[in-house]
Amino acid sequence: MLRFRQDTIFDKNYSANVDLYYNINKYNNLAFNFNYLHWGKDEYIAGKTNITGNNTTSIWRTDINQNDLQNMNNYSFTLNYNLLLDTLGNKKITLLSDVVNQYKYNSRSYYNYLNYDLEDNHILTEDIFNDQESPFQIFSTEIKYHHSFNPENTLITGIKYSNSTIKNSLENYDKLIDEWVINDSIEYRYEYNEKLVSTFIQYNLNRSRWSFIGGLRGEYSLGNIINVRASEEKLNIFPSLYFNYTLNDKNRLGISYTQRIQRINYLQLLPKRYYTSKYNILEGNPLLKPNIMNNVGINYNYGGKYYLTLSYRWSNNALSAFNKNEVINNKSIIVSSYVDGVKTNNINLNTYIPIQFTSWWSTLNQMNINYNNYSTYLVPKFSVFSYDLFTQHTFYLPGNIRGEILYRYLSRTKNAYSESFPYHLLNISLHKSFYNERLSVKMESYRTLYKQKMGSENHTPTALVRKETYYRKMPFFAFTISYSFSKGNSKKFQSIQYSNEQEKSRTN
Repeated sequence: MLRFRQDTIFDKNYSANVDLYYNINKYNNLAFNFNYLHWGKDEYIAGKTNITGNNTTSIWRTDINQNDLQNMNNYSFTLNYNLLLDTLGNKKITLLSDVVNQYKYNSRSYYNYLNYDLEDNHILTEDIFNDQESPFQIFSTEIKYHHSFNPENTLITGIKYSNSTIKNSLENYDKLIDEWVINDSIEYRYEYNEKLVSTFIQYNLNRSRWSFIGGLRGEYSLGNIINVRASEEKLNIFPSLYFNYTLNDKNRLGISYTQRIQRINYLQLLPKRYYTSKYNILEGNPLLKPNIMNNVGINYNYGGKYYLTLSYRWSNNALSAFNKNEVINNKSIIVSSYVDGVKTNNINLNTYIPIQFTSWWSTLNQMNINYNNYSTYLVPKFSVFSYDLFTQHTFYLPGNIRGEILYRYLSRTKNAYSESFPYHLLNISLHKSFYNERLSVKMESYRTLYKQKMGSENHTPTALVRKETYYRKMPFFAFTISYSFSKGNSKKFQSIQYSNEQEKSRTN
């Protein structure tokens, strides 16, 4: 199967953000944030699919015309309150509270397939229409207490509560004789609710040559997928330990152990099903469970500039993309979804080396080396070696011009059933400032190696899906002009904090 496509997107996005700060007195202060976002999308996809191999039908080519219309509104409120219990701020209480509501989120997708036989005769026209809504609401609040006994001893503790509700509905239609007829085999209504209560305690101890951080975090979660699976209760305890030792003025050594939970993205839990082509459907898996990860690390630092880290990580329930075959309306469809239960062991070596070649030429260099072991209930244990190289060169040129060249290479990587092909990235930019740094002009070139192929492969017992893309057009160029305005004396405020960062990251 060979596929060619052209994608055009027209987005109309609007946002408003307001930060308010109010100092009641020297012991009490408030901060408030309001954010509103409207996202309107109108995307057109045109392409064709050539079908090769043994085909049970007379269709040998399909021309695709797709129109995606999306409309989303999102607002959030955030409140920060700080109460100082002494004049020095060694004892304080912090309250964080957040409300996020995504409403009137709907996506309408129209698909038109023109099917041709081997002699290029038009033999069949198919029209499909998806109507989908995905609103969500997240409420969270967190209270933290900070107590510094002295410059060497600090205790931090807190408790947090969050409630997340994610809804999803889909109606799928086929056009029959100029009339849209609903397809009950794809239609669904879905709602996921998760309550999370967590508490933590952390103790910091600093000495002249060494420091220690010990923490313990407890989480209780209650998740319920209405009419899909029974409620699931989980109680987990996560320890974390960090120890750093200064060998001398230039050499520092550290060791650490952490245990973390990797929760499932909300959309990966939803049985969200939509066509990406006539032969492919994307779908979530409501049976997925979170993954507990353990990590042991050793890090070395020289002169506060050069870093070397060696770590070992293991878990028993990692996530992987997974494909399967399904017959819908007498047609064989590849359904792309997710499975868990992947056992992983990873050894990672990371280096960070900045180099100052001359007064006008400096560079940042990083290398990531990974050795991974995977095993699943369908695939026997196997090992994969991969690496990631990064270098960024900065040039200070005459005329107050700064140039940057960024190059990155990602080697072949494999994760259970999925494999990513090697990929090069090259970006080039020039930057110049005027009027005491108020006016700046920047020219950038992205994807300079535009003729390379990038892609991935997912191989399961019942399906093989390979995606390959060439950047055939010229690199992406950007030209940016910015000017900063200011008047009077500026005031510095502590950045507004949020209690729902983890929950919001799972909605993408």
